[in-house]
Amino acid sequence: MNMRVRILLLNILFFVTILNAQEKGSFTDIRNGKTYQTIQINGTTWMTENLNYKIESDLWCTPYKSRDCNKWGQLYSWETAQSVCPDGWHLPSKSEFEELISPYGDNKEDIYAAIKKDGESGFNAWLAGDGSPNGNYSGCGTYGYYWTSTEKDSLKAWVLILTDYDNWVSVYHSHKNKGKS
Repeated sequence: MNMRVRILLLNILFFVTILNAQEKGSFTDIRNGKTYQTIQINGTTWMTENLNYKIESDLWCTPYKSRDCNKWGQLYSWETAQSVCPDGWHLPSKSEFEELISPYGDNKEDIYAAIKKDGESGFNAWLAGDGSPNGNYSGCGTYGYYWTSTEKDSLKAWVLILTDYDNWVSVYHSHKNKGKS
C-alpha cells in the first residue's frame, strides 16, 4: 500500500473516531427552566450554547443595552463564572479546553472551523464578545471569550478565545473583572 493511501486511511479513521465520539443531549437548568443542548466529545459533556442565567450584579444584559442575551448568553466576571454554573456543571479548566481542541491539530484556523457555531465538532462556540468592567461590551458576533477555572495569577485567568475576524482560536489570559462567556 502506497504512502498516500495509508495517509488517507488514517485521516478517515481519525475523523470517524471524532464523529463517533459525539453524543448529543440536553439538560434543563432548574433555576430558570432554560433547556440547553449538550454534546459529549471524547468523554466530556459540553453545553453547545452559552449559559444564560441572569444574576443581580449583571452589567452586560440590561433592558437598556442592545445585546441580545437570549441569543448570545450572559457575560460574567471570572469570580461570578466560578459560581454561576448549574448543579452538576463546572467551569472548564484550561486543560479541559486544550483537550477539546487537541484532536483538530495545531492549526488555529482548523481548530476554529471545528469548534465554531455549526462546526464539525458540534461544540458550537457562540461569539458573544466581551464586557469591560464599566458595563460596556464589544465584539458580539466577532469574538468569543470563554473563561476557564484556571488562574494565571491574582489578576488574570485563562480564557479560550475565538475570532471570526481571523478565523482562529487560542488559549490566552484576561483580567478577571471583564465579562466573558
